[in-house]
Amino acid sequence: MIYLLCFSAPLGDPSRAHMSARHYLGWATEEDWRDRIAAHLAGRGAAITRAAVAQGIEMRVAQLWPGGDRTSERRLKRAGHFADRLCPECRGAARPGPEAVEPSPPTFGRAAAPPAGLERGL
Repeated sequence: MIYLLCFSAPLGDPSRAHMSARHYLGWATEEDWRDRIAAHLAGRGAAITRAAVAQGIEMRVAQLWPGGDRTSERRLKRAGHFADRLCPECRGAARPGPEAVEPSPPTFGRAAAPPAGLERGL
């Protein structure tokens, strides 16, 4: 399960786009993703989510993709600046430049169709 957390406010320096974050993309097994997200929300997850909690920034689950694995998560993270295109709320707030194109939903494994539920919000 790949999940996207959306922050209620930028973390870092919002005046510099490359020095702030509004999202966290993570991965967990289908069995324990709820516990993993709960750990993030409680300030016991990744360093970036711990920092968000410490600064009083709220987080919410913006998107879930069943069937994703750690390899899929790493591929998305390496693509860079993915979250604004994948977050249902932030995508509407983004102001794309002329080179922007409609994002393609991430695919996982060899499946021809996206995992169940992936099309929601994309």
